[in-house]
Parts: sequence; C-alpha cells; structure tokens
Amino acid sequence: MGTLQTWRKAYGAIKDHTKVGLAHVNSDFKDMDVAIVKATNHVECPPKERHVRKILVATSAIRPRADVGYCIHALARRLLKTRNWTVALKTLIVVHRTLREGDPTFREELVNFQLRGPIFQMSNFKDDSSPI
Repeated sequence: MGTLQTWRKAYGAIKDHTKVGLAHVNSDFKDMDVAIVKATNHVECPPKERHVRKILVATSAIRPRADVGYCIHALARRLLKTRNWTVALKTLIVVHRTLREGDPTFREELVNFQLRGPIFQMSNFKDDSSPI
C-alpha cells in the first residue's frame, strides 16, 4: 500500500511542476497562477507564506478588479478539479487567509462571483487516497 501512496505523491508533484511550467508559458497572469499552484501544491504541509503573500498582494486594492476576479476563478477551478485532500484543504486555507487578511475588494468580488453559482461546492469531493 505504501508504494501506491508514493506513486500518488510523485504524480501530484509532477502535475504541480507541469502546471507551473504551463503558467509561465500560457498565462496572462503568470505570477498569480504560479503562486496559486505553489501555495496549493500536493505536499502535506501548510501553504508557504511567501506564496500566500503574493496572492494577497495580487488581490489588493491597488490591482485591477479583473486581477482579483481572475484569482477567485483560479482558486475555484483548482478546488473543483482536484481529487487530493491536501490541495483542497490548502485552497480553502488560502481563501480563508485572503478573506481575513486581504483587502475588502476580494470579499466584494467573491460575493459577485458567487452570484453566478456556488464556486466552493465540495459536496461531490472525493479523495482517492482512501478506500472509503
């Protein structure tokens, strides 16, 4: 069973590394995408402070509202697509920290974003690491 978990961790690390590389090439919001992937990676430890700080700066009032909206969209997409409890928990931690420590602009945009539908829908989340 230990080897299956090792393979899952390695696969998660490869996915994170690939996402960072693609963000460098394909994204208009390179720094934000990289910070989100690195803050919500598959490693079982809290999000690194420097990546959370980059997200907080990217969602501050000095930035355009489109940047804040993109950040919310990217976090929601990360949460929706993952099947890993570590990534899901880290994403929720980043959202929580941004709500607590970030600019009110983030809260306002989050409310506007949720008017389109629930964005942090976790009812269908299933982590594949447990047989239950």
